[in-house]
Amino acid sequence: MKFINRIHEITLRCSDLNNQLVLQEEQLLEKKSHLSDLEYELEKSRSKETKLERALADAITKLEHDRLKFQANDIKHDPDSNSNNSNNNTIIIAENKYADLQAEIEEYKELAAGRLAELEKLMSDHETTKREVEVVKNKLRSLPEELINETPEFKCLQSRYTALVNESVHLRHQLSDARELVKCTKTIYDHHFEKIEQEEFENQRKLIANIEQVVADLAEARRDYDLLQVEYEKVLIANQQSVPITREMRSLINHLQAQCKLYSLEASRCKKQCKELEEELTKLKAKQETIISNGLNTQISMTTLEPTSASSINTTNQQQSPSIKDEITNPFATSTSTVIKNETIQKEELTEGNDDSRLVENSLLDFGDVTEGDLDDNSTSNALSRLSSNPLTTEDKDTELRTLKSENKKLSDMVKEYKILLTMYRSAPKETRDKANLMTSEKKLRQELEETRNELKKVQNYAKTLRKKCNEDEVQNKMRSFQETIRDLEKNLETRKQEEAALLNEIEVTGQAFEDMQEQNSRLLSQLREKDDAHIKLMVERVKLQQAQKIMSDEKTVLAQQTNVLQEQLDAQVIMNQKYEETIALLRNTVLILEKELSMMHQTLDAHKRKTIESAQTSADLKLHLDRYHAQLKEVQELVAEKSEALEKQNFKNRRLQEELKNLNRKLERMRKLEMASNKDEVLLEEIREYKEILRCPACKNKQRDAILSKCFHVFCYDCLKSRYDSRQRKCPKCNTAFGQSDMHKIWLV
Repeated sequence: MKFINRIHEITLRCSDLNNQLVLQEEQLLEKKSHLSDLEYELEKSRSKETKLERALADAITKLEHDRLKFQANDIKHDPDSNSNNSNNNTIIIAENKYADLQAEIEEYKELAAGRLAELEKLMSDHETTKREVEVVKNKLRSLPEELINETPEFKCLQSRYTALVNESVHLRHQLSDARELVKCTKTIYDHHFEKIEQEEFENQRKLIANIEQVVADLAEARRDYDLLQVEYEKVLIANQQSVPITREMRSLINHLQAQCKLYSLEASRCKKQCKELEEELTKLKAKQETIISNGLNTQISMTTLEPTSASSINTTNQQQSPSIKDEITNPFATSTSTVIKNETIQKEELTEGNDDSRLVENSLLDFGDVTEGDLDDNSTSNALSRLSSNPLTTEDKDTELRTLKSENKKLSDMVKEYKILLTMYRSAPKETRDKANLMTSEKKLRQELEETRNELKKVQNYAKTLRKKCNEDEVQNKMRSFQETIRDLEKNLETRKQEEAALLNEIEVTGQAFEDMQEQNSRLLSQLREKDDAHIKLMVERVKLQQAQKIMSDEKTVLAQQTNVLQEQLDAQVIMNQKYEETIALLRNTVLILEKELSMMHQTLDAHKRKTIESAQTSADLKLHLDRYHAQLKEVQELVAEKSEALEKQNFKNRRLQEELKNLNRKLERMRKLEMASNKDEVLLEEIREYKEILRCPACKNKQRDAILSKCFHVFCYDCLKSRYDSRQRKCPKCNTAFGQSDMHKIWLV
């Protein structure tokens, strides 16, 4: 291939050389055409010269004829000698000019003859160059082999040929390596195929075992599922039976919760009322203290009271004080009994009603505070009654003070007991109180409030009466009225105790019923919880079984997919094995084909070796010929360049001669016109007309010259140049030099 490429390069070079020769020939043809144009112009100039010679000869003949005529006229007419003399002078001037013109024409003829000789020489040179070109062409067509062998291209081809031979040897070694590789791959393939078959058999065996295990697990799961379904149905039936009971229990619980809420609201309302009553009691206490102080002052002043009345009053006071004490202690006992019962009820209701327990605790504390106040009020009222009933002496004062101290101690002890009870109530758990207990306490407080108000009114009335009248009769009447009121109060106290006992019994009964209901509710709730737990356990087991079933089904599908995939892999392996066998067969065929091709390549290589040796010889010859042709071509190019320079010089000379000839022709015509003209004015007008013609454009001969070409400096009208530029005839009309738009410039001739 490299040799062929090299030959191709040589042919390309030869074609390039041929193209160069063709170009040289074309240039020679152009030069020939240019020479023919010059010859044509020379012929034109010769024809013009001949015409001028004829015109000159005609003018000479005319001049001689006119001269002869003038001479004849001079002989005939003597008087007109002056005019004849002037005519003779003009004729002499014309003859002189004619002689000058003839001399110039002879010079021009000599120049033209020299130019003709030069042209003939050029023609002969051109013919010789033509012959030389043809000889060179013939030599190029038949180059000697020695020249080709000596060329560096041929030597390069030889080196490449040796490289190709080495490459062919290397390729042979590679082919032998490839054969060994094919054998190795075949053995590896056989071993690999056997290994794949064994692995496939093991995979099939494992798959069958897995499928059997999955089927067994599925059967077990189905059995478990059936058992669980039966158990679930049983549980469902049991739940359906217990549904109405649970509904009733739920409705009952809701009802009880609503009642508890109502009780708590009522308890809060009662608490607010208790606080209001406490405030009123404090106000009443303050008023009582003021009244007591006023009463003591009045009693100290009243020292004239009878001893009989004092003794009766003492007895009444002694009867009143234990009754008051009983009144004070009894509500405490009743309150403690109710509190103990409520504690037993509240211990069972620990889970419900925290807010209600707080409200009840606050109400109990308020009740305790009220009882303390009541005690203070009772003690003060007792002291007041004693002071009012007894006329105060020194001994009586001492005894009264002792009794008051003892009562004060008892009251302080009772207050301590109340404080202990309050601490017990506070330390006790916060639980709800019954509505009945709160209602009774509220009624009690209201009654006591009314009583205290009545007593206050009575005390106020008593104070007024004391201020108005301080008589014994009035005091006795007052004492009687006090005794009557004390009796009424004792009766009221007994009735209240009876009412309180009845209310306590009712509270105990309701508490017992509530405890029973609470126990029943707790039992039902425990049963419901057990059933719910059992139901939840069954549901959980069912969900677990469903999940297990789903997992088993998913595993089954996965195993089925795996079996399908393995089957597909098996099929793919079989197909791959078939393909491998086909490829092995193809490789064997290709190896055989390659061996045949190799043998053919060896043969072709030998043939190419022979051809390369021959081509090396021919290329060396061609190279030598090429070198010679290159040298000849350079010589020819130098000769052509010299001749072209000489031709250009000759053209330049010819142009100058043509211009000189034109100038001479103009001068000749002017001289003729001067000779022909009879007046100087006419001569001047003719000259002006000639000058105007010179100023006119030589292309259109209508408009004046107003544009110049910067390439050749020839002057024309701008319209002619513009029209030639637009019509793409972008050459000077005189010298045929190409011009562009930037070469056109306007001029103004002044």
